[in-house]
Amino acid sequence: MKKLLLAAAVLAAPLAAPQTADACAMRRKIEPVVVAQKAPANDAALAEARTAEAQGQRHTAIRLYEAVMNAPGDSKNRAEAARGAARLLALDGQSARAVARARRAVGFNARNVEAQLLLGELLVDGEPGRAVAHLDRAASLGVARADRARLFLAQARAYGAFGKVDRARKHLESARAVGADAEVIATIEASLAPVAQVARKS
Repeated sequence: MKKLLLAAAVLAAPLAAPQTADACAMRRKIEPVVVAQKAPANDAALAEARTAEAQGQRHTAIRLYEAVMNAPGDSKNRAEAARGAARLLALDGQSARAVARARRAVGFNARNVEAQLLLGELLVDGEPGRAVAHLDRAASLGVARADRARLFLAQARAYGAFGKVDRARKHLESARAVGADAEVIATIEASLAPVAQVARKS
């Protein structure tokens, strides 16, 4: 009990007030514990956001994801929250906000494969060069088998928009090999034809 009272007094004391050696030592012991106690709340809030998303409560989920993203806590959780918000904002047609959240996700954790992939997809139409960089980064980190078709299709679109038709077609072949949607492949192939013509004339 005496230690608990001392701990409370140390944390409550003004920073400018002189402290004894014992008080300073106690503060060093307590502060890591206080920071660590934020993690479970961070985990719980992220789980709550995922539950709201699973229940179809998109706007509620976005709000909860953004709350975790902006709160102090584990950078991996904040990256996941930012990615969740970006994904739902994209579905909601809020492209600029989606890109901003995806960028924050990558900033929190550059090794988050799903964040790199999502940001690459979101940048294809507006910034194909940056999209290529993020998609290639996702590929180097190791995309899950279930997401490979998605990655290859995004890479094909990005390289095509960037004027790299041969690379785009190679990624389309990879997409076809993993069973990507034939209609989507055909649509991307059709979009590459005028790019190839321009490249031949230049």
